[in-house]
Formats: sequence, C-alpha cells, structure tokens
Amino acid sequence: MANVFNRRTKIYKKSVNTPDYPENEWIINPTFVPNCEAKYMVVDGDNIKEMTIKEKAVIDYIAPIPKPEPPTTEELEKIRNVNVASKIANVYTIADEISMVRKLIIGESSVIDADIIEWFDVIANAKLTYPKS
Repeated sequence: MANVFNRRTKIYKKSVNTPDYPENEWIINPTFVPNCEAKYMVVDGDNIKEMTIKEKAVIDYIAPIPKPEPPTTEELEKIRNVNVASKIANVYTIADEISMVRKLIIGESSVIDADIIEWFDVIANAKLTYPKS
C-alpha cells in the first residue's frame, strides 16, 4: 500500500493499491504534501511545494472593474439627436397612417386591413405631440 498524489488534479490519496495508479499521472509516496488548497500547490517533477505569498497573490488577484467614464458633451449631443430623429420618424409614421385612414374614409382607397382598423382606435384616442427642435 502506498500514498499517491495526482500531478494534474492535485488529489492526495492514502493507502491505495499502487499498481492502480500509473507513475506518469501520480506521484507515488510523495515526500511532502503541503497543507493548503490545491490551487496553491506546485508540482515540480516528483516534488510538491506550496506557492510563495507572491505567487498566491497572483492566483487570487481579481482585476478591478473600471468605473465607466461619464459621456462627453459630444456623445450626449449625438444621443439627443438620435432621440429627436426617432421621435420625428414616429410622427411621420403616424402622419402616414392618418393619411391612409383619411383616404379610406373619403373613398379614395378601398383597402381595408387589420392595421387600418386598429388605427381607427388609435387615432380616436391619440394625443399627438411633436418633438422640440
């Protein structure tokens, strides 16, 4: 019976049947197994050692998450322009739909579909606002 230590997984087993553990994967009867977490163990040939404090600090280091920079005046202006443009596009879309419904009402169009019927309800309850320029 022997004690074995896995080189890759860093698992330590006591009193095992030695032939079940190939030497290329396991250290047979290691002279020293550090009493620390496996992530802090270093395997060098058949020797196992504990990392130094500096090596552990590298393993445990978590990079700080940088705080986001506030947007610049240029970026804020671009955001405002996009918002205004999308509001204007929505107004034109509504205007186009109103025109379509108007044509249907006065008899210039005979196309009736679900969208037009839905717009009757929308227009009846609509409060159109125009974006500030």
